[in-house]
Amino acid sequence: MKNICLITTGLGMGGAERQVCDLANSFYDKGNNVIIISLNNEIINSPANENIIVYSLKLKKSFVGFFRAILTARKILKKYSPDVIHSHMFHANIFSRILRLIYPKVPLICTAHNTNEGGRLRMFLYRITDFLATISTNVSQEAVESFVQKGAVKRGRMIAFYNGIDTNLYKYSPSYRINKRKELNLNDEDVLLLAVGRLTDAKNYKNMLKALQIVIENKRVHLAIIGNGPDRNKLIDYASRLGITQNVHWLEVRFDVYEWMSAMDLYVMSSSWEGMPLVICEAMSCGGIVVATDCGGVKEIVGNSGFIVPKNDSKALSKSISDALALTEEERVSITSSARDRIERYYSLNIISGKWLSLYDEF
Repeated sequence: MKNICLITTGLGMGGAERQVCDLANSFYDKGNNVIIISLNNEIINSPANENIIVYSLKLKKSFVGFFRAILTARKILKKYSPDVIHSHMFHANIFSRILRLIYPKVPLICTAHNTNEGGRLRMFLYRITDFLATISTNVSQEAVESFVQKGAVKRGRMIAFYNGIDTNLYKYSPSYRINKRKELNLNDEDVLLLAVGRLTDAKNYKNMLKALQIVIENKRVHLAIIGNGPDRNKLIDYASRLGITQNVHWLEVRFDVYEWMSAMDLYVMSSSWEGMPLVICEAMSCGGIVVATDCGGVKEIVGNSGFIVPKNDSKALSKSISDALALTEEERVSITSSARDRIERYYSLNIISGKWLSLYDEF
């Protein structure tokens, strides 16, 4: 049994934040003690297990606020006596490395969650604090290579370590399909595409909306987008200018994503950059066919069990969507079965959390 401390930038609505909570739950289920320290006070995601304590440092953006947060974190660690500290995302990684200057006796693993965690300043901060981490990880091999090429870390000091999902939660359900389609007044014959993620430049929803405009010239298709973000109004306006308002359903933030994944016919991702998008794993685990842009660890996840297209190419994206919709029933079953098997074999939360525990044991 280990005492594990997870430190995260926050617990907002994102894949990295959900992964922290899922790992905490899985670690606890495997007989370990777990706490989470969040730098900010945003808590949208939280561990399902009530025995996992979440501490919020309510970090303020000032030197005094940072110093107070460091002292508060050290006080928590002295009380808890962790065997390992595992930080997630840029701010938490840098914070935890500085914290190690005054609490050095515990191994520190720092996990980045993207190929792009910011500009040159952030990469510089990663590089000059690298010696304070026991080891660093990123969520795909492409993301690791990106950090090495940007000079954020020396080769060999960062390794790829995939995220994991709960395959028991993310699985196809006929009843979910019926019920969620009713919410949109769709029957089983209507084609429904699904996308999940924050409405930001990184996700490049304009690319997706343009592709949808091309697809609906020959087929009646609906697109449901789950998520919110700063680009929401601009994207709604863009959909209106494309003349596809009636085909797009803006569902905002939802906690029943796994149910919507049973309702979809295809999962579509149009991102310009990613780390390892958990949502791709979730869609495949639900037996979904994925059409996604080639960024981050997407190709590593999908393998031959989906459609990969170039970034920023709405024509290529629309063609792959059309090709996926034209599959025969036999072809669909073959792909969805292969996708589910691939996720269970390589990306299940149970397997991934076990690998993390093995890594902790090395230190």
